[in-house]
Amino acid sequence: MSQANPSIGSNKPGLTYRNEDNAGKLALLSSHKGSTAPSYAVAGTIWLDDNATPWLLKIYDGSDWITFGAVNATTNAFTPFLGTSSIKYLNYAADTGVANAYAVAPTPAISTYTAGQLVTLRPSANNTGASTLAVSGLSAANIKLLDGDDPHAGALLTSGIYHLVYDGTNFVLLNPSYAFGSAAFVDVIDEDDMDSDSETRPPSQQSVKAFVEAELAANAGGAMELLEVQSISGAEFVFKDLDSAYDEFFVKFDLVKSSASQSLRLQASTDNGATWDGSTSDYKSNNRIALDSGTVNDPSPTQYGEVMTSSRPNSANTAWRGSIIARDLFKAAGYPKFDTRAYYVTSTNSVFYDYERTHTRLNAATYNAFKLYAAGGTIAGTAKLYGIKGA
Repeated sequence: MSQANPSIGSNKPGLTYRNEDNAGKLALLSSHKGSTAPSYAVAGTIWLDDNATPWLLKIYDGSDWITFGAVNATTNAFTPFLGTSSIKYLNYAADTGVANAYAVAPTPAISTYTAGQLVTLRPSANNTGASTLAVSGLSAANIKLLDGDDPHAGALLTSGIYHLVYDGTNFVLLNPSYAFGSAAFVDVIDEDDMDSDSETRPPSQQSVKAFVEAELAANAGGAMELLEVQSISGAEFVFKDLDSAYDEFFVKFDLVKSSASQSLRLQASTDNGATWDGSTSDYKSNNRIALDSGTVNDPSPTQYGEVMTSSRPNSANTAWRGSIIARDLFKAAGYPKFDTRAYYVTSTNSVFYDYERTHTRLNAATYNAFKLYAAGGTIAGTAKLYGIKGA
């Protein structure tokens, strides 16, 4: 205990006065360390609460004690509380759980889950499906992906380190793994897209399936990670701050256009979106357009970063679905390429238009951003961005 009443009385013997003065100085030097709050606290008083281990560093605001963080006198670790009554960033601790039921016991321990808590996890076993995480012996909470789904098999690997944030109900896995050569890519393409047995599926759905399977096979031993999920009702999806650690990027989009005379286009940027390429001569494109009648249109190559044209479909409020693979964005001497696959089906499922295009950006430079946008009108829907790392 190093607290003392700082009101040093007058007209006291010299020894008494000196002892009170020394006690007051000691209280200040030790941040009023003690197991109970100092009764003489005023706004601004700092108190080191040693009632339990680890100690808690607190400040008085005139009515309440606000916890700065935890002080571990054994490990010399300080864990900030970030202005709340609980620890938000938990120290790394080894997983002691089993596959699909993970457990960590960070120091200092937490007594309750709080929205915003961030946990660092290195699994002791690969997960095989839906999983949970228990921290400091508390009840296990479900682990979910960014879109709310359960993690797929291989989302948590013993070779990886993962960040999970508690949202008030679940632990949301921010950087799941997508193990190549496995069924992990089912999370990238919807299950109905994977149904290659159905003859009623537009060719682009089946070609996307084959395309992703080829990517997985070509990059055996690599990894695919979900980087972000965007939901918009406006003009564009913008993917910025692209990391050169990834060899390729995969985008899956599902949207509705607002205008009949409206096309869907791509643009790229070398300065993270400050400026965008904007000329019809920026790209060289190869096209293949298929109709439900079996007709295949192979027009002469055009010069535009156009994913789907306004002439097909030529009605408002129609749905577009598809995918984009962006390659060679960070090869200064190379030319970035965008492989796009998209389709449209009428409301009665009687007519579909299927687009497969490869767009080559005619500029040997490095690119760190690209966007998918509506040329006229607006689009609404979702897009998921994945990063692909080679072996």
